[in-house]
Amino acid sequence: MTPDEDWHDERNRMDDDAKNAYFREKDEREAKAKAVTEKHCPTCVCGRRAPVQGDQTKGPGTISWAEHELAWATYAARHGSSQSAEEIAARSGFGYTEVILLLGREPETWVPVGRGGA
Repeated sequence: MTPDEDWHDERNRMDDDAKNAYFREKDEREAKAKAVTEKHCPTCVCGRRAPVQGDQTKGPGTISWAEHELAWATYAARHGSSQSAEEIAARSGFGYTEVILLLGREPETWVPVGRGGA
């Protein structure tokens, strides 16, 4: 049996939930990899920032555009890309806790509004 045939046999044995979870995670990984490798400007050191809405944990602030795009890549993989990273930023950005959930960690580039954040 070739590796391709073996993969197809294994894939056919997976139940629908497992298949969906596998492909959803695969799509997330691919979207994140694309966001990391595609620069939004030629030098990618333009200093562009995206707003972050305040919540119970932190007040309003901003994160680097690159970190915003990483969060958006996860968002788009989970919920679709009907709202672009640009549109979300124009609508006051993600919430602070939402950014943590999307990145899987606290944002590294967050600064509060008034301290270089806007």
